Amino acid sequence: VISYDFWLRRFELDPGVLGRKIILEDFPFTIIGVAPPGFSGFEIGGKPDIWWSLRMTSQVYSGRKWPSWLLVMGRLLPGVSVEQARAELDAIHRQRLNEISPERLSELTPTERSNYFAPRIELEPGGSGWTPLRKPFRQPLLILMMVVSLVLVIACANVANLLLSRAAARQKEIAVRLALGAGRFRLIRQLLTESLVLSLAGGALGLLFAYQGTQLLLTYLPQERPVFLNVSPDSRVLGFTLAVSVLTGILFGLAPALGATRLDLTTSLKEKPGSGSSGRSRLALNKVLIVAQVGLSLLLLIGAGLVVRTLQKLKSLDAGFDRENVVVFEVEPGRGFSVAQQTSLYKQLLARLEALPGARAASVSGYPPLNRMTTAGNSVKVPGHTVPAGEDTSCQLLWVGPKFFETMMMPLLQGRDYGPQEEPTFEANPSQQAVGQAVQNAPPNDEAVPLSAVINQTMAHYFFGNEDPVGKHFYFMSGSLKARPFQVIGVVKDAKYKSLREASRRAFYLSYFQDPGAGPLTFLLRTTGSPTGFGTVIERTVRELNPGLQVVGLKTMDDVVNESLAQERFVAHLAGFFSLFALVLACVGLYGIMSYAVTRRTNEIGIRMALGARSAHVVRLVMRETMQLVAAGVAIGLGVALAATRLIANLLYGLTPNDPVTMAAAALLMIAVAALAGYLPARRASRVDPMTALRYE
Repeated sequence: VISYDFWLRRFELDPGVLGRKIILEDFPFTIIGVAPPGFSGFEIGGKPDIWWSLRMTSQVYSGRKWPSWLLVMGRLLPGVSVEQARAELDAIHRQRLNEISPERLSELTPTERSNYFAPRIELEPGGSGWTPLRKPFRQPLLILMMVVSLVLVIACANVANLLLSRAAARQKEIAVRLALGAGRFRLIRQLLTESLVLSLAGGALGLLFAYQGTQLLLTYLPQERPVFLNVSPDSRVLGFTLAVSVLTGILFGLAPALGATRLDLTTSLKEKPGSGSSGRSRLALNKVLIVAQVGLSLLLLIGAGLVVRTLQKLKSLDAGFDRENVVVFEVEPGRGFSVAQQTSLYKQLLARLEALPGARAASVSGYPPLNRMTTAGNSVKVPGHTVPAGEDTSCQLLWVGPKFFETMMMPLLQGRDYGPQEEPTFEANPSQQAVGQAVQNAPPNDEAVPLSAVINQTMAHYFFGNEDPVGKHFYFMSGSLKARPFQVIGVVKDAKYKSLREASRRAFYLSYFQDPGAGPLTFLLRTTGSPTGFGTVIERTVRELNPGLQVVGLKTMDDVVNESLAQERFVAHLAGFFSLFALVLACVGLYGIMSYAVTRRTNEIGIRMALGARSAHVVRLVMRETMQLVAAGVAIGLGVALAATRLIANLLYGLTPNDPVTMAAAALLMIAVAALAGYLPARRASRVDPMTALRYE
């Protein structure tokens, strides 16, 4: 069954497409149907062109590695609840787990046995589809929504301040209207209409930015494979924006409207606009809003500072390898290649890669570092090492090729790297099964198949303490090499395998060519300079070696590291942007209010200067008032941050939620920028001409 887009793209909606043959992975398929427009399966972000029957897997993947995952969706029978289905499936799952052989069960430690029986079947509603991105990005998106909401509150507080100031300036106009018989409700309705026009105009402008900027969000998703998500604003987003615009327009326009129409007509008609008790009360409300804006802005600055510093710490973290100037890629061999032929081709390709101009070293790995698909731990046993009851002795198994440590620049602390003696010849065994069988059946002391291993320093310290581990043996209890002795030939520095956040784990490296076909294979090429442009050279080299080989997933190690930090980059960049935006909004509001306050006090300042006050005294007077507001906002913001930053504790690395350095830096930035916003009106006040000010009297 082909997708509608594929039907349009390749067959131009030809109605005679049914029954036609297409070739997929060198295997012929017959088109029997076309999916409806917009259907892309139940994996969100996927966009397949072709669906084929699972029963054909053995034929399509003949002679190649099979996919190691399976997504399952089912439709419940009428009247069957999700809990009933879960219980039935979990019973089947329990039965399957209990089929483990007694011999294998006896080999597991109590901890491993507990972990083996721990997993349970859980069912989730399938109406919204499935995606691996939902779980890691759920919390960051909720936090982003909270950040955006706070920015909206700050922006609305600014608008409320603006409307309060306008109401003060229109005090006499409104008093005259009321004196001439205008109803208070009608005036409130007019003022709310003006507020709604402002908020709706802002919402419309926001939608214009959203249409242009939403694609930016997709750049933060892991790019291990293309993600097709339509994040353009639709009718739901339009409705949400309209509702928020109307709601904010009413909520933040109501207080200024009520205050502007609650007047003593006699007093208001006599007073200068903005003066008197009503002007002072409005200014007091303005200041309260400014304090709230400063506090909320500081809260956002502290949160953004924490996640930005987390990203910086992870980027500068010693991962145990040098990520600069390394290219990683995979090779798809196609159909018809036996394990022996693949092994021979891979060795030839490594030789050609190392011979390229600008190449420094080349190797292979089962999975590249920081790949979440790295193999699970394997139970290890070391002769003479006593394991406390119930303790987990599993170690990470990583398949690597010769010169892997040189390519990744992972320093060997003791011993040596793999050499030709760890590469047995398997040409006589054409199948993967025969290769595994040959290694498994080899006698323990067979020098033709040396079972060598390089271990990391954490594993060396755990099992061998201060002794020299080189030359010693260990066993691991799974796979085709089960219970075979491995001799330690070297100790390498600890490195990160699945995530930069993980603690040092016990790990050992085995030569991929000791057991060809053990799993997927990734090529790594270190260059002497920038790897830019090596992609074309690598693809040409692979095609020249064998036209049936295909390069996939070509990227630099820098890209791999950045993809592993997709969640951190997403939160840090967007939180940083919105926090700085909130800082600007708060300072603009502070500038506006202090300018309004200076305007109200023009005659007072003129009298002070006429009586001998200097410009510096006036500046200090205005700045003291400004900094009192800022200090109150900073105190409130710090207090709220001490409690609120705990919500993002699991997003941090190397920092506590109440990190004093981050809080102090954010507070100083807030104070510095706010002081600048307050200094401008203060300087303008100090330049008031006393004669001009006194003319108002």
